[in-house]
Amino acid sequence: MRLNFHSLFKKWLLLQGLLALSFLTTASLALAQASAKIQGLLIEADSLTRDEDKGLVELDGHVQIVRETQHISADLARIYLQSKHIELYGRVRMISPQSTVGGDMVSLDYETNTGMIYNDFIQSGSVIFEGKTLQKIGDDEYFVSDADYTTCTNCPASWSFSGQRIRAELGGYAFIKSSILKFGGVPVLWLPYLIVPLKSDRQSGLLTPEFEQSSVGGFAYSQSFFWAINRSEDATLGLKNYEKRGLKGFANYRYVLAENSFGEFNSAFIRDNVFRNNERLNEFRPQTSQGEGINRWFLNYSHYYDLPHGYAYRALFNNASDLLYAKDFPLDTGNSGESALENRMSITKNEETTHWHIDGAYYINMLRADPLGGNNDAVHRLPEFSFSKTNTVLNDSNLIYSLDVSYVNFARNSKGYDDLTDQSLFPTGTTFRRHIRNKGPATDPTRQDPNCENTPGCQLDPDGKYDPYIDLLRTGQRLNIKPTLAYPIPVADGIDIFPKLTYQETQYTFDAGEDRRTVRRFFLGEVAGRATLSQVYGNLKDPLSNRILHEIQPELKYTRTPWIYRPRHPFFSFDKDADHPVLANSAITDDELKSQSGLQFDSNDRIYETDLLTLSFVNRWVEKKWIQNIPEFQQIALLKVSQSYNFYQASLSDPAKEPWSPILTELNIRTGRLETSATFTYHPTPQVTDTQTRLRLSNEMGQFFQLGLARQNRVVAGQTSVDSNQRVEDYSIAAGFSPKTQFLGEIYL
Repeated sequence: MRLNFHSLFKKWLLLQGLLALSFLTTASLALAQASAKIQGLLIEADSLTRDEDKGLVELDGHVQIVRETQHISADLARIYLQSKHIELYGRVRMISPQSTVGGDMVSLDYETNTGMIYNDFIQSGSVIFEGKTLQKIGDDEYFVSDADYTTCTNCPASWSFSGQRIRAELGGYAFIKSSILKFGGVPVLWLPYLIVPLKSDRQSGLLTPEFEQSSVGGFAYSQSFFWAINRSEDATLGLKNYEKRGLKGFANYRYVLAENSFGEFNSAFIRDNVFRNNERLNEFRPQTSQGEGINRWFLNYSHYYDLPHGYAYRALFNNASDLLYAKDFPLDTGNSGESALENRMSITKNEETTHWHIDGAYYINMLRADPLGGNNDAVHRLPEFSFSKTNTVLNDSNLIYSLDVSYVNFARNSKGYDDLTDQSLFPTGTTFRRHIRNKGPATDPTRQDPNCENTPGCQLDPDGKYDPYIDLLRTGQRLNIKPTLAYPIPVADGIDIFPKLTYQETQYTFDAGEDRRTVRRFFLGEVAGRATLSQVYGNLKDPLSNRILHEIQPELKYTRTPWIYRPRHPFFSFDKDADHPVLANSAITDDELKSQSGLQFDSNDRIYETDLLTLSFVNRWVEKKWIQNIPEFQQIALLKVSQSYNFYQASLSDPAKEPWSPILTELNIRTGRLETSATFTYHPTPQVTDTQTRLRLSNEMGQFFQLGLARQNRVVAGQTSVDSNQRVEDYSIAAGFSPKTQFLGEIYL
């Protein structure tokens, strides 16, 4: 709006000389020029008529009026010079640096800047008021009757407050009497009085209420207070009352140390009335303690500090009172469905072509059945070192090389191996299954329990010695060196072939057994062919126009391991022949204990794609916008579908072989205030699909409404069906407010 004012102001300077000569003070005179300056008002219209006797100026067609920093536009206007009063009709807009006011008809005193607006709206930033009548009682102060208030810029508004009367001071607060909260126009909650901030700066005050509904907790209502401590710190304190669980208190604290250095702390506490009767909890508690109340809490802290010379420090701490907290309160922790709570610290350094970091991660195992169980069996990465040389062109050739080197020490509180059972403990013909040695449940101590660690009353029975072909190594050290050479070959416009050769050597040192060292070496060859088809939409003649790029990229990649050196070692297989190839994207589960390859540290120990063909299709939409003559690019949509065929698996005589991998589909959409993230994994043999989906609507003020779905099937290799009773489904719905911390150049700590 400043640009419009300056444009009119420059035009006024150019016209002053001509207007001084041509503007005659007669009884009734139609002006030849449709521009003038009267009583400090710069006016312009298609036609301008002045009646000196009546002190009236009439403007018709494309009316433009500039008063100080205020720009007014309308279809018709009458200016009463003696009373200093303006009447405006038809598509009226009154624009100032603070707000935009519009209506069908406006009656304005231009000396005091007060008046009435009919069928009106006020917009200040993302705040919008709409009503039948609006009384302007000051430069930035208004009374609105029968009004709606919202900060949703989407039309119609996703949510709004309606009130009989609203007193609004832009840059201050809005006081709403007899307000009703609406979602999608449907009344949800009545409040007798409501105060909301209308300041562009962060201000202390009550935030928008949040609502939640779940089958276990019932209806929940929360109210938060936002405390703007200073320019670099803020806090949110609140209470949430669950219909069934009880009252929960929560807190959020955020700080900014510099433009790229910040941190955040979250916590909550509740005396949970539902959890005390949780069946899984009481199974592991003494009879005398079952049904007793229990305090539940969580702590989360994240910190990022930007150090000089390209260094950065990161810290992340997570903890909770019990292993079910993340599942029961997924909006608190954000860890629902994860196998562990991660606590981590690292120092990294980034340069133009290199990256290295020193890292350490401590995990809280969330897979134990006892919600209050210990953490001695968890394996941690303490410490971890990594160095990477990114893709670099060798001299002036087209040859590209890269290098990755990493070292990890895997450690835990208990011994370095799991003491497992011997096959002789099972009846003849039973499928081999290793599990923790035990004496069985207390009710039958002669029977081995394959799930002893998750069975109440089951007694462990370690033999105290490591058997390399039965027990499972869990701790040790790993050094990995992986150089890569690639040579991209352009075939035609939009078509490329990308051959790549990788050598990998991995050295292992273990903390148990006689054979404590081993090595694995192999070459991995890849050839990928990719075609890129693209189309640009928009005004291609205007270089500053907004445009959308649509790309389609089909890719066919063949992967083969021509040479592998892998000495026999129990870490890779309890089978005495050799370890067997598996897919790199295969998930590691407890079922791996039954397989020939067993369990290793992580997926980096299990990549043996000896003969694999992968087909993928990528659809990508990228939007280009010009912001103050600077181009800004954003990917607004991505759809990727991929599947692999394993020739090695196809060559096996095993009837349970599955050469076709699951079909993986990724969908991400971000347009305006809408965000969608979805992953679908279709398993061809049992014909089931795992889903993880999130839909989120938000606005500039940080208010959001979110729906989520996570569905996971227990798929066992070779089985043509799944047990629906073991399917895990999580649904979530949330609405709330996420205020943003701003760094304004000063630090108050």
